[in-house]
Amino acid sequence: KLDMYFTLILIIAGIITFLPACFVYWRIMKLASFQKQYLIKLFVLNGVSNMLIYMVNLVAVQFCNWPSVNGVFSWFNETLLPVIFQFLMNFASCVMWQTTFLISLNRVLSLHNQYFLSKNDYQYFLLALLSSLSASFIICFPLFFSRAYYKAV
Repeated sequence: KLDMYFTLILIIAGIITFLPACFVYWRIMKLASFQKQYLIKLFVLNGVSNMLIYMVNLVAVQFCNWPSVNGVFSWFNETLLPVIFQFLMNFASCVMWQTTFLISLNRVLSLHNQYFLSKNDYQYFLLALLSSLSASFIICFPLFFSRAYYKAV
């Protein structure tokens, strides 16, 4: 029963958090005043990857603890979904940690040479975006050659 209450608390917290976060991320991506703020876009990527981790964790970890859904998860194991969920969880975690590092690196570099960084802000954003997405994909791609499954408790 505690797992069910904890999952319900997570759902409520997710709803309370996701609605304003999605609104803010959407506004950041659409407003003209943020179009040249590329570091903010790295924050958005980091936040979206955190939201993806939360959603996959909610479905793949929290709901499988409920005894009433054991039938669903027995079907779930016969599909490719556990591998896809595991890939999404690991991919989003890699993107989150790499963008966190790259945002921190940006802040350290801005302390040393603000002019150079502001002049090359777009290039830094592209390099950060491509490196974090491609490195995460390369790290997590071997999961498709493994077998993830959920065991009924």
